[in-house]
Amino acid sequence: MDAEAELEFRDYLHECKESGDRGTANTRGDFTMDELREKAREFLGE
Repeated sequence: MDAEAELEFRDYLHECKESGDRGTANTRGDFTMDELREKAREFLGE
């Protein structure tokens, strides 16, 4: 991903968290590496 796509992906992750689609890494709802890989596939439409 280029720098712009990385920023958009970061925003996408924040939107996921705000909508209740939170990760399981900790109580803040951070995503595990496997969850981030899945989110990246979703974001890229794969």
